[in-house]
Amino acid sequence: MEITAGFILSGGMTIIPRPAPLTTTSGDPALALGDQINWSSNTYFYTAGSPTLAGSDHQYDTNNMVWQLFYAHRQIRIPVGANRYGPIPRQGGNNTVGMRAIVSPTENDRDDWGSNVTTITGTATSITYTGNVLYQLPTSTAITIPAKRYFLLGILGGPFYRNYKKTANNITAINGSNAIVTAVNQVYAGIWPGGTNPGVPIQAGGNVAGTYISLTSNLYYSAFKFEIV
Repeated sequence: MEITAGFILSGGMTIIPRPAPLTTTSGDPALALGDQINWSSNTYFYTAGSPTLAGSDHQYDTNNMVWQLFYAHRQIRIPVGANRYGPIPRQGGNNTVGMRAIVSPTENDRDDWGSNVTTITGTATSITYTGNVLYQLPTSTAITIPAKRYFLLGILGGPFYRNYKKTANNITAINGSNAIVTAVNQVYAGIWPGGTNPGVPIQAGGNVAGTYISLTSNLYYSAFKFEIV
């Protein structure tokens, strides 16, 4: 009997499939993978697990920064290019939208953001958007996230009409039986009409106090096109 390429060859006649080994584990033992979805590199990862709004989810409207917390199990990046990220608004409108990012300098630490300096990864662009539709936007600066790092991606300026999926579970992108990136069910939304500072919220371990609210057990409806590095 010979075992080869995932099959058992018995007497040269019988081919019996062999189950693939289970390798889907979290890079941070303290982080639950939650709901797992199959995902391919350089395609959109929908933070709430779906490209459309679903159910009677939480609503909090703001033109200020909304940060979504992530965790990279493997090294990933968002390169410069067209159609790299976007919001999925609750209803239509017009705003000037941009994107920022920050990566923890410490493995498996979701409260350490180093100097608290964010990177402008998507320049402000005036858009007219439609409700329940992903609006795709370009990135102007690339960002690479090393493995085993928490990171925040924020959309600033709009869309004003924002929606969140209320869930007790994280969402994890799976590629080849490996966990790649997790959208953690933790969002920080800039208070409206105040709260204009786009820095890292103090609730997340940053240095910006008084301008954010913490939306625990929520995922912000949006999408980001990651690549495995």
